[in-house]
Parts: sequence; structure tokens; C-alpha cells
Amino acid sequence: MSDEKKTEKQKRGYRKGSEALSYDLRVRINSETAARLDELAQREGTTRAQIARNILEHELSKPIK
Repeated sequence: MSDEKKTEKQKRGYRKGSEALSYDLRVRINSETAARLDELAQREGTTRAQIARNILEHELSKPIK
């Protein structure tokens, strides 16, 4: 083992345009939903994460009853 340890962990710095993305969200989905997510991402020419963000933002933009 090395005595030289990193003192500070470097963050990846995920971004959506110029906006920093600061939080991770993990969810479990079934294989059918994963396949549909993959298909939509491929059709839209983007990533599964971006599609999931779009869905989440859309749902959160609805007024709370």
C-alpha cells in the first residue's frame, strides 16, 4: 500500500448545459421499463439519464393537488 493518499476526492462535475448537476438519484426498474427507456433514448439521440431527467422534470412541473 502506498503512503501517498489523495487528500481530496475529485468530483466528476456532471452538467446539463451550463447547470451543474449536484444530486444522484438511484431507482430500480424492471427489464421492460429499462428496454423502453433505452429505446426512447436511442430514438431521441440522447442518454437514458437525460430521458429520466425529462420525465421527472415534467412530472414535477404539474401542480400539486
